[in-house]
Amino acid sequence: MNDQEQIHQSLKSASPFDIKIIAVSEVVDIDGDGRPSFDFHVLDEKEWASPEVDKANLHANKCGCCGQKIKYSAIAKHIPTNRIIAIGRICAGKIETLKRYGGLIENASIALSEKILCNHREQEFRNAHPEACEALDWAKSGLSRLGTDLLEKLRRYGSLSEKQIRLLVDVHQKDVANRASATSTAPTGRQSVEGVILSVKEVTIDGTPIKYKFKVTIDIGGGVKVWGSSKGEWFYHAILGKTASGDSVNPERGQRVKFTATFEPSEKDPLFGFFKRPSKWEVVKNNSCQPA
Repeated sequence: MNDQEQIHQSLKSASPFDIKIIAVSEVVDIDGDGRPSFDFHVLDEKEWASPEVDKANLHANKCGCCGQKIKYSAIAKHIPTNRIIAIGRICAGKIETLKRYGGLIENASIALSEKILCNHREQEFRNAHPEACEALDWAKSGLSRLGTDLLEKLRRYGSLSEKQIRLLVDVHQKDVANRASATSTAPTGRQSVEGVILSVKEVTIDGTPIKYKFKVTIDIGGGVKVWGSSKGEWFYHAILGKTASGDSVNPERGQRVKFTATFEPSEKDPLFGFFKRPSKWEVVKNNSCQPA
């Protein structure tokens, strides 16, 4: 019995608990020497990071069971032996213990095909608009929600309007300039800060019009922005809500405010942080703080 037959027999006799699908793969190109290039859709990040996974040699354009050339495969782990193998769809369909993964493999294959298509769209756009490549790389970092949204639109539809391209490039350049001139980093722990509200989003709670919360982004200076939310109720004194007399103290874009909160820096961006449990909210007017 050769090595491939042994693998096939081990998989056929394995219990459902002995096999795990950790990824699916698809051949995306074949070079002049017949060597395939391929892409993966990972289902189990922890297993995929394992040293047993040799990504360079895992997919040789052949099924690990039958040796036939394949375009799509399921990357399976045989848990008792820690062996990782690429299995073609036909062989996977014949192995009883893998049949329960049929829907999972199919859905992952669809997701991978869409990813490959999106990559193709993005590459075509990069070829046509080299001036936007640096901004696209920046958008992939996730440092800007606007940049991420524009990148997703490009990958989904294959193009951006000239106005959207200019916006992406401009936002990227402003971010680079802001980081170059930054004099601080996002705060940590319980602190009092002062800054200008950049954006406000109001969301009702449980669909009721009398209860709502605000999500605000605030520039606190030094190149740092923070984001957080708090609740408020009509005719009830609450942070970012209404006073006991019913006077509106809703946050507005452009307001300078001062408040105390618990801050946590973003793991991705040292110039961005999150806050919770805000208190002592004050609107700064005429260089003096007036209680809200």
